[in-house]
Amino acid sequence: MFFYDSTLRLYINDTPLLISANVQQAARRAGAKLTWNNNGHVNSVSYDESRAICKELGIVILSVREYMHLARREPRVASDVFAEWLLESYTLSSDKRMIDFSGREVVVPPSRPGWFDLDDIGDEGLPTQISGSPAAGKWKFWTHEDGRFVSSAVRSFVTSAGVCSLDLGIPQFAIHPNLMIRECYRKEPCIMKHPMDQIWANYEDMTLRKANDELKQFFTLLDIGALKESHVGSDKFVSEKNAERIFDLSGKQRLIRGNFDNLQIVSLAEICRAVEVCPDAATYVIGHPNPDTDAIVSAVFEAARRFITYGQRCAVWAEKIPFVVEHLLGNLICVSLRQTPKFRPVHDLVLVDCHSVGKDCEHQVKSIIDHHIITRTFPYYVSVSQEVSWSSTLQVYIKFLGSGPELDRQSARLLLEATMLEAEPQLMTKMSSLDKLAFEHLRELAQDHTSYPELMKMLTGDVRVADPFMEDYKETLFGFAVIKTETLTCYKRRSEANNLERHLPLTVVKQVCYDSCFNSVRKERITMHFNDAFHDKGFRRAILSTIQRACEAFHGIERVSVEGSQNIKSRLAGQRNTSFMSLKQYWQVCQECVELHDTIMLKSLRNRNYVEFLDTVIRQGRWVMHGDLEPMSCEILEARPALIRPQEIDIRTGFPRCLESPNLYGDASLWRFWSPDREENVATRGHIFIMGQTCIDLKIAPDESTQNLTFRPIYRDIPELEYEIQSDGGNWITVNTSPRTFEIF
Repeated sequence: MFFYDSTLRLYINDTPLLISANVQQAARRAGAKLTWNNNGHVNSVSYDESRAICKELGIVILSVREYMHLARREPRVASDVFAEWLLESYTLSSDKRMIDFSGREVVVPPSRPGWFDLDDIGDEGLPTQISGSPAAGKWKFWTHEDGRFVSSAVRSFVTSAGVCSLDLGIPQFAIHPNLMIRECYRKEPCIMKHPMDQIWANYEDMTLRKANDELKQFFTLLDIGALKESHVGSDKFVSEKNAERIFDLSGKQRLIRGNFDNLQIVSLAEICRAVEVCPDAATYVIGHPNPDTDAIVSAVFEAARRFITYGQRCAVWAEKIPFVVEHLLGNLICVSLRQTPKFRPVHDLVLVDCHSVGKDCEHQVKSIIDHHIITRTFPYYVSVSQEVSWSSTLQVYIKFLGSGPELDRQSARLLLEATMLEAEPQLMTKMSSLDKLAFEHLRELAQDHTSYPELMKMLTGDVRVADPFMEDYKETLFGFAVIKTETLTCYKRRSEANNLERHLPLTVVKQVCYDSCFNSVRKERITMHFNDAFHDKGFRRAILSTIQRACEAFHGIERVSVEGSQNIKSRLAGQRNTSFMSLKQYWQVCQECVELHDTIMLKSLRNRNYVEFLDTVIRQGRWVMHGDLEPMSCEILEARPALIRPQEIDIRTGFPRCLESPNLYGDASLWRFWSPDREENVATRGHIFIMGQTCIDLKIAPDESTQNLTFRPIYRDIPELEYEIQSDGGNWITVNTSPRTFEIF
């Protein structure tokens, strides 16, 4: 933001120079090479480049005297986010005297470093008193002491001390990522405020609030023609961003009004030609790593739209091409994708179905289309289309409509089928009203399409997929894999390896399990695999609760169940009163009940109606952790299965001392027993229905879940029994008891 300083008679910006078309032209005239950071600020400029660019732009570079006295008047210029060149330059004489650019000696004590207070600044802006040690509020100070190069003054920031610094010894050829240019002008700069900025802010607010009635009213009144006229003559960076915003709004307005007149029909052949390999392409359209159908098809259609709209070819790059995408796009497009080399630092990037790219590439991003909420900010020139949309394919199609073209039957069918693959058909009712309009219009254009079951068979039937976990994998601060399948699979080992390899605190796996005909989703399972190397401190509990509530809100609380021993352990973590028994404790309780002849409790311990997790984890078949006890090495007899007698249990370990043949029948005192069978197992107590036999099963995975697999809570204390006695006025009384309530989660 600019402010006016009456002493210097300058309009001064408190933030660094931003990249723009005007700045690029000035740099070209000055023969300077430009780079900018992820916030769009011009950076890494040498002293000479900085002066040349400033001369072209009419920017005044502050002298040391001007800046230091300004810092006393306006503390806001003492930035902690960027450093800046000041005007003076210095050399060292043969006798080590510091000489400024006018040939005068700079009389100041040598400081490498020193510390000074802003109140101790002389007329020339240099410190008059220098301390050898830091103190609160003091600036750091360096003088020039190397005669091998010409230095210049730089105002910077010292992270360790949290104060600014004045350094007179920075080489003029120095190029640093946080060394930038401050704008100072003698005339008031013209700051153009485009009406689109406020309109777009209002639109995004309504979109994220899902205020459908307000949006309908907004698009009814929106004058697209006036918006198009208002951004004529804007800086290229701004005009390109606003053009993309207008295409977005215009497409949505067409859908709401049902106005599809005067649109140019685009054939699939034209889309194929638009994404042919082009070595000279300046812009790449890319999706997320491990791209799925939505990412790749969206990228292809967005590249085609940009070519049709702007007349400039865009390259489409994909890390890999799944089988179902090959089927949808056809060989011609896929050959082009495979032959397209990866983007380089010179290319602009358009991101679809994602909003992040490698840190070194973030400054290349010019546009984002993502059907997920984006919380981070981007440079002012990046056009961002974000909303909770069904798919990025629909977002791109809406931009198509807003840009002027319409798809022919083949293209519409391709885009429709890609959209169908993005999610389950029974969740179509969750679409936003705009998504429904776009989806239905595509369906009308396509006339017919491959059925959802057939598409899903192609998606899940790709025999080339070596690792389904990575087919639709995304990563932010944690890993997230979505797997569409006919059979639920345990991904515990794969997720733990992923956590270890990528140093993640958590990997979430969502499996969408379909019936055999892919007509409906039989079950969704979300498993959370935490990295034990990370401190918990309530993290697991918070994640589990949040995901559970999100699932309940989306699917309905009656359709969501929480399963698995890992979940039980996580949700009981921190509970002082509630836990569940380990295998060792289970046998101890059984033994006590036998000694007490407590037949009621013994019957409960062998309940026929459910299977219960026991708080015992077994790793590598022998390392045993009973609850919170230290791990112990135990010999566990191999049983696939065998029979055991409770009186032969070693209470110290919780495991049987000897086994009986599994082929003994009719002895009610024998229990069924299975030994561990994988890297990590948990213990359960269950019941074999056909045999009417209690069992101890040690081959259960920690994340395994079935409808009747639960746990038996145990308590350190129980509430007082509450009861009320009522008389009927005659010979009878009624006793009403209130059930004891226990706080578990």
